Amino acid sequence: MGDLVILNDKERVKTCILYEFLNEKPIFSAYKSVCATLGENAIDYLEFEHWYMRFSQGNYGMDYEYKKDEARLELVDLPVSIFGKIAKTVGFGHRFVLREVCKSIKNAVDQVYPTFDSICIQNCHDPSKLLVQYNHDWFYYQKDVDDENKCTVSGRKGVNDVLYTSEHHYGHTALTDMKSVISHPNMNLKMFSLDSWTRGIRKRASNLASNVSEFLRRSNLKINAKQVILSFQGTKKDIAIVNCFEAETMSISATKIGARSFEEIVQVLHESHAIQKLEIKVHLKNAEIESYKRWIRRVGARNSGNGHQQLLLPRHFSEDYFEVNFSARGVEFVRK
Repeated sequence: MGDLVILNDKERVKTCILYEFLNEKPIFSAYKSVCATLGENAIDYLEFEHWYMRFSQGNYGMDYEYKKDEARLELVDLPVSIFGKIAKTVGFGHRFVLREVCKSIKNAVDQVYPTFDSICIQNCHDPSKLLVQYNHDWFYYQKDVDDENKCTVSGRKGVNDVLYTSEHHYGHTALTDMKSVISHPNMNLKMFSLDSWTRGIRKRASNLASNVSEFLRRSNLKINAKQVILSFQGTKKDIAIVNCFEAETMSISATKIGARSFEEIVQVLHESHAIQKLEIKVHLKNAEIESYKRWIRRVGARNSGNGHQQLLLPRHFSEDYFEVNFSARGVEFVRK
């Protein structure tokens, strides 16, 4: 009879839960204790959990009714550290898959610190496909056969390892996925590389570099990386990508670097606080070397005294300078 009175008095049931909580019992042990005292049907676990967690937050008020249709905590309500362990368990390869589930999970995934330190973007032999590597995780972004504004994202095994499909163009999808990880406030890469040349066909270049730089510019993003390696034709649109990095060292391989493109590279050297060394790998004839030297002298460079193929370029508003070395294989800038 006494048990029946307690069951019909919700305040007393809540008091029993509070009693177990104040005795510092873990939640599952506390629930078993209440059920052992009042019976298995005394209270369902969800309601018990509600009151136990309420008490654990220091809220001991019991003056309102629990409703079964109250919003429940979901996966994305977990602390970022715990959600990060879940994301890590399923593997980096499924990080982008989770982002496709829903907006709330997408936002939660984006808060998890990425577990890689290098990115490589490269064209494939197939012009409708793009390869992006995050350390040893490969992602192939393949244009849909029936609709070029859709794509399929696959792992290392290609068509036999489809991860997800996207309602967007393959290039946009690849860059959006990349943005989701490089946007993390603590993201610092050891290496970023981009190769605009079609894999296996060195004579066929693409607009990959200019597309990436335009995307990063619109996104107001700069990539922090210890080392940056870029390979492209060397058009002015290609060269614009050098503005998208804060890097210690940068290597640029190109078929040709025009005077205006060279000017833009020098401007980046003046503006960057991080860069220590920049190498331009391009075949130069003697006349081109002399042309570069004449131009760089007009912006303040002077002879170093260590040979006619070396100049010193002072940085704007700084006591630092760059040692500039010219050769038939290109130009090297070293910060001193």
